[in-house]
Amino acid sequence: MDGTFAPMETMEGWKQGEVVRATTDCRTIGYTTAMFVVMNKAKWEQLTPEIQKVFTDVSSEWIAVHGKAWDDADASARTYVEGLGNKFIELSADETKKWEKAVEPVMKGYEEEVKAKNIEGAKAITILKELIAKNAQ
Repeated sequence: MDGTFAPMETMEGWKQGEVVRATTDCRTIGYTTAMFVVMNKAKWEQLTPEIQKVFTDVSSEWIAVHGKAWDDADASARTYVEGLGNKFIELSADETKKWEKAVEPVMKGYEEEVKAKNIEGAKAITILKELIAKNAQ
């Protein structure tokens, strides 16, 4: 395998660590996986405000729970591959900027695609970048 772009947890859970010999830490361009639960908007709008609130409140509670589970899985996988002798590559500030620049066309494409659907893509990207900056340490 020459390379993969996946969450760290796949190194252990999917056993990629057995064939991957080096890992580049690129958290500054974002996580590789987005997981979410969706519902048909028309069906959502048929629910009473009280039921919508139950969904929203319960879902909000689980954001931190799921985030911690993924963080724990990533930490476990890092320990696992370190035990296998996996080399970790930390990007320099200059190289990080190159990686960030390389993903800009993807971000711009997303923004344009969802704008055509009357969705605020620029706002979503701004929030995404803020979250990346907050959590990339």
